[in-house]
Amino acid sequence: MQAKKTPMTLTRDMEPGHAHRPVMPRIAAPPRRRRLDAVRIEIHDTPSALRSDWLRLEQAGTATLYQSYAWLDAYWRNIGLNKAIRCTIAAGYSQTGECLFILPLAVRRAGPFNVLCWLGEEVSAYGGGLFASTRSQSSPLSPRLFPALWRKILAQIPDIDAIHLRNMAHDWPGGLSPMAGLLTTASPNSTYVVALGDDFESFYAAKRGPRTRARSRRKDIRLQAMEGLKFERMDGQARARPLLTIMAAQKNASLARIGARPVFTNEIVGFLDDLVGDGRPGSPLVIHVLSAGDQVLATVLGGVHGDTFHGITMTMADGEVRRLSPGDHVLRRCINDCMERGLKVLDFGPGAAEYKRHWCDRTVALFDVLQACSLKGELYRVYGRLLLGAKKTVKNSPFLWAAFWRMRKMSALLRRRKDTL
Repeated sequence: MQAKKTPMTLTRDMEPGHAHRPVMPRIAAPPRRRRLDAVRIEIHDTPSALRSDWLRLEQAGTATLYQSYAWLDAYWRNIGLNKAIRCTIAAGYSQTGECLFILPLAVRRAGPFNVLCWLGEEVSAYGGGLFASTRSQSSPLSPRLFPALWRKILAQIPDIDAIHLRNMAHDWPGGLSPMAGLLTTASPNSTYVVALGDDFESFYAAKRGPRTRARSRRKDIRLQAMEGLKFERMDGQARARPLLTIMAAQKNASLARIGARPVFTNEIVGFLDDLVGDGRPGSPLVIHVLSAGDQVLATVLGGVHGDTFHGITMTMADGEVRRLSPGDHVLRRCINDCMERGLKVLDFGPGAAEYKRHWCDRTVALFDVLQACSLKGELYRVYGRLLLGAKKTVKNSPFLWAAFWRMRKMSALLRRRKDTL
């Protein structure tokens, strides 16, 4: 018995002359896309707009001193507002309103180019962001997924020709940096880091040989014979503020002798003065001072963030006292003080000073993100890549590095002679 055939009715798209367009089932977005779409991006033009979220992320311990709110807010108020810089801080939020990350970005003018950079890059040893502590492989903050989130961020920052994010570490406090997949170019800079122990004497013996320690003891005896010799730690104290002017003069004078430009400008001194504060608690800056009477012999300026002391700069007085190495003395006292306070890491920051190699356990390679966002920006990218390559070549060659400093010192000597004529 044959089944009864039901006549088929032709719809319009099944009639002759019409292409058949089958109705496709709706496909849900893949989980990765859904996770990224769920992140809300906001762009802010001042650090203070994000203060509460910023301080909350700092507690997660996924940043350095140079990404702290105190550091960058002081920078913006004392330096950034006076420069041709457009503050474009990116913040990302989950569907529940949790702040997942803050990227302290800015747009600076470099000749004819608008360049996206880190806010406060000229006063920071590290570039990077603040991130929530949860970074599973399925998290938008994982290095695998963050590049797609980065494109979403860039879509909300208009009028940029190039991106140049400097001095970024592959490993970041809290684990692998979410931005590790964006790094494009090796930086000419590295930082020097040492893990601190519990006992200074054993630590010192492990780092410096018997002859060096004996020579230092002889110099220490002569220093201690100076009238009124005193070592102090000043942090968040109003009386630390006048020291900044003395330190600036000492550092700029030492840089002038080797032909380098001064780093302690009035703006920088104002920025540091703001961080020291009027004796209010919570200042991240710490100044270790060795003085004799009214004379400041040597200083170590640094900042504490978490369990890390970040060395910023050292200064020494001119004159015969340099023969007694007051800088080495105050550095040893500084390291001992850090251990007594329970700090675990001393980060000397970038710069190839010889004393850093003597003390450090390891060097941290740094990288840049260098990308073009327009045809004009491609010129900046090519030029920037060539410049970074040349700097890295010189710094990695002992011969070229020594020749560079000889030329610099000779140039400084010739300028001083010209000024005396």
